[in-house]
Amino acid sequence: SYDRTKLYGVRYETDKTHYHWFVPGRAQLQAKIDATLPGTVNTVISTSADEQVMIVHAASDRDPGTYYVLDLRAPRLMALGKINRFINPAQMQPMEPIQFTARDGLVIHGYLTRAAGANGRPAPLIINPHGGPFGVRDSWGFNAEVQFLANRGYSVLQLNYRGSGGYGFKFQEAGKREWGGKMQDDLTDGVKWAIEQKLADPARIAIYGGSYGGYAALAGAVFTPDLYKCAVNYVGVSDLNLITSWGRGRFGRSDDQFY
Repeated sequence: SYDRTKLYGVRYETDKTHYHWFVPGRAQLQAKIDATLPGTVNTVISTSADEQVMIVHAASDRDPGTYYVLDLRAPRLMALGKINRFINPAQMQPMEPIQFTARDGLVIHGYLTRAAGANGRPAPLIINPHGGPFGVRDSWGFNAEVQFLANRGYSVLQLNYRGSGGYGFKFQEAGKREWGGKMQDDLTDGVKWAIEQKLADPARIAIYGGSYGGYAALAGAVFTPDLYKCAVNYVGVSDLNLITSWGRGRFGRSDDQFY
């Protein structure tokens, strides 16, 4: 609630964002908003003190979003403005939730954005591991960089490898001390899955990421050089001993167990 004295509901994330409301009135309101704005994830991001006027953000994997003013006294829903009026959702590519089983039996989830014009044929693939790595995850929604790459003819695979957040404590802990190990295997297995599904051209695969994703790009080039035609490290870690010593100096302890 506006005054923070009542818990109306919770927002949670699986393959997409969902809501569970404890208050029937808010559940009914959400249902009305969703019926009025189909095909988007609709979030009340701000309200007036009496909760009669609300700001609603509506967005999807192909649309960065539009802000609306919802006046419950009228009632009426008025468009306030688009985040980017130059984006045409009809020209964007959908972000598809996917999953596969890694070599040790662990189920890995992620997202595939197919190359524009692929039309069901294997396409050049860029695997794009997220940074962090622990507790961070890729989520369903509009990603301008991914859409740019898809528009240029590349499919993009984003995997929530072990260590990522949102899949439970054990899944996150499974990534500890697995830099270049099982975390990297998850990415490799994801690429092989895409090839087996005839989504990716095995002769045209690249790995690109930032921060930990940059480390993963370097590791991919070192450990599986035959898999990738190109590897791009953006602000990525390249010296684990240096990073560990920095952690000791800053926190007064060793963070070796994380790497």
